[in-house]
Amino acid sequence: MRNCIVLPLLLIALAAPQPARAQDLTQQLVKLERGALDRWSKGDTGGYMDLYTDDVSYFDPFTDKRVEGKAAMIERYKPFDGKFSIARYEILNPVVIASGEIATLSFNLVNYNPGPDGKEKVLNRWNCTEIYRRTKGQWMIAHSHWSFTTPEFKTPQSP
Repeated sequence: MRNCIVLPLLLIALAAPQPARAQDLTQQLVKLERGALDRWSKGDTGGYMDLYTDDVSYFDPFTDKRVEGKAAMIERYKPFDGKFSIARYEILNPVVIASGEIATLSFNLVNYNPGPDGKEKVLNRWNCTEIYRRTKGQWMIAHSHWSFTTPEFKTPQSP
C-alpha cells in the first residue's frame, strides 16, 4: 500500500517545474545579456559577437530579411561600432523557457539617454527574444529577434 502512494508522489515531484533551476538559468542568461549590453551601450558591438554561434540568425526592424551567420552579423554591425552610446538601460520581465541544450530568453529593454535639456529621456523600447544553445558547455545565442515595443505607426495621408 505504501508503494502505491509513494510512487505517484515521486512521479509528480519529478514532473513538477524546477523553479530553482529555472531561476538560476534565467540569472545566468540575463548576466550574459547584461555583459553584451554593457559593451553595446559604449558602442562596442563585440559583446554580442562573442555570444553569437557561427550559424546565428537575426532579425530586427531594420533588416529586410533574416541575417544568417556570424560573418554576416559582423558586416551588419560594422557601421555601428564605436558610433553610439546609451547612458543607461533596463532589462524588464526576463523569462526563460528551457529544454535540454536550448533556452529561450525573452525580455523588454528600455534604453535611456540625456535629452536636449540634459534630463534623462527614453531613447527606445525593445522586445527581445534570444534563443540560446549550449555549445561546448557555454550558452551562446543561436537566434536573436528584436522588435520595437508598441511602435508608432504613421497614418497614411489622404490625397
